[in-house]
Amino acid sequence: MKKILLVIPALNAGGAERVMATLANEWCNQYEIDILMFQSTDSFYTLNHKIKLLKMGLTLPNNRFLRLFLVPIIEIKRYRFLRKTIKKEKYCFVMSFTNVANYLVCLLPKRISDSLYIISERADPKKYSFIIRMLIDVLYRRSDLLICQNEASRDYYAKLKFKNKLTVLPNPVNFDDIPDAKPSKKERAISTVGRLTPQKNHRLLIEAFDEIFEDYPEYKLKIYGAGPLESELKKYSQSLRSRENIEFLGVKKKVMFDVSKTEIFVLSSDYEGFPNVLIEAMASYMPVVSSDFSTGVARELIDNGRNGYIFQVGDKAELIEALRSILNDRKRYVEIGISNRKIAAKYRSDIVANMWLEEIKGLRCTKRKGGIDES
Repeated sequence: MKKILLVIPALNAGGAERVMATLANEWCNQYEIDILMFQSTDSFYTLNHKIKLLKMGLTLPNNRFLRLFLVPIIEIKRYRFLRKTIKKEKYCFVMSFTNVANYLVCLLPKRISDSLYIISERADPKKYSFIIRMLIDVLYRRSDLLICQNEASRDYYAKLKFKNKLTVLPNPVNFDDIPDAKPSKKERAISTVGRLTPQKNHRLLIEAFDEIFEDYPEYKLKIYGAGPLESELKKYSQSLRSRENIEFLGVKKKVMFDVSKTEIFVLSSDYEGFPNVLIEAMASYMPVVSSDFSTGVARELIDNGRNGYIFQVGDKAELIEALRSILNDRKRYVEIGISNRKIAAKYRSDIVANMWLEEIKGLRCTKRKGGIDES
């Protein structure tokens, strides 16, 4: 059985981590799957027992300045661990997620292995800093295949005139983590899921909720996630008139079983790559509201006014209008939910994971002997 190596810093709660775990679980019945992690933490997501975790066991210092000082040493250790692993085993391809892992895979000399080197862009590259954009311009060219989540990201890399292959593949959605029927009883609540970081712009949603609270005092805002802004957002929420109705519920496994019990899902992010959580909410029979982030994925999923609403990034007035439109038309919830479930079904993990494999099987690289073509 051929072997595949997946590389990621850690399998903590997060979008990229969830996608990697989902792909691994789908592929492990056809291939031997190793997942290389630089940190020593356990996987937040359930993995098939056939999957082997290779943990470097690197412990990062808590002190931010000390960590910054040690960056060169840390990255050298990570690179050596990755190189040693690839030289030891014969992998048909190596695939990495997130920038740090992508950089290290692209730095590997091609002479040490017949493996194809595949990297995946998980964010909007236009939002990166100048230094990171310079790094990816140099390093990402060394990969055999660069997988993007949307056409906007692919177009960004196409303009850099990469010679390696570029393709667009959607994220797989694990329907085992999503309720298979619309909950019989809904809470009068609006929910959101995401790390509590500036990118997700939870404050915008909190402000919008507070402004409509007087007209919908029976509703609650449920925020699922954790992150560096947690204390700040909680403190801010306590200053609002709706403070008793705003709940911070932390990180939960199979969070959609809780989210699906609420009436509306909102994604208020300033930017996104391909937010699985939006599709997961749609698959949970929910009307959705999303910012119109620059990669255009929200526009692909949402027909504005029919199965949900989109609003301009950072536009509180448009978000409020979208929320009012849904809250004032609760009779359509069932119709919208069924429609959204059908839209999300094409992203089922078995379907999408096979799309990824077929793309990789079809990869031909004149300088390499790797690949997973079975002929």
